[in-house]
Amino acid sequence: MKLEDVLKSEEIVETLEAFSKSLEISVWLSDPQIEEVNKISPVWGEKPGKKELTRAGMLKAECKPGRIEMRRKAVAQRKPIIELCPLQLYVFTAPIFIGDELIGFFEGDGAKARPMDEEWRKIVQEKQKKYGFDIKLIEECVGEKTRIKSKEELAGMIDVVVSSIKLYLELMKKQEEFIKHLIEISRDITKTAKNIQTLGINAAIESARLGEKGAGFAVVASEIKKVGDLVSQQAKRLKEHIDELML
Repeated sequence: MKLEDVLKSEEIVETLEAFSKSLEISVWLSDPQIEEVNKISPVWGEKPGKKELTRAGMLKAECKPGRIEMRRKAVAQRKPIIELCPLQLYVFTAPIFIGDELIGFFEGDGAKARPMDEEWRKIVQEKQKKYGFDIKLIEECVGEKTRIKSKEELAGMIDVVVSSIKLYLELMKKQEEFIKHLIEISRDITKTAKNIQTLGINAAIESARLGEKGAGFAVVASEIKKVGDLVSQQAKRLKEHIDELML
């Protein structure tokens, strides 16, 4: 089972988009490799400021190592980790487990955590001197119209998204197991149909060998063949229904 399977669900994608819009934050899904940030989905709500930090090299120098460490903590504790990035914005990583298997991460960054006061501006200016990014793009992403979010609000919505993803994947797993069981039944029915058809053919041959004495046997042979053909048709219909479920 792979995390990218959830992208087939319009409901899950809409939930991720709504999460990003409600918290004014960038979010995405990543594969289970802890040491590398490999996104397997679009980035919903990506802001110009993040692209500017990538260009300036700050994400690679400070944010990526911080993300890796957060992942280690999240996996060890089996729960989401929410922290403040160097620019005092909330970032998070939430591990997604199915049983004991880590199948990926739900992650995000850029949620406004504090007002744009003098202390915040001092922190941003220090980083700007080091990396040379356009400070206006950062300010635009967390301007006065951007709502401040609490850690508790972020945590609550993360739980909702992760629970929705896990539920969808668990239902998919059950569906796969059900389809696998149906396939086994279909194979058994097909095998039985072939055996019945073979029995009918053998009975017909034996009836022909007996001549007039086998006339009554010929009727039985004919009925056996009809049953075999009917079972074969039902097996074919079952396979068609299984193929539809697998689409």
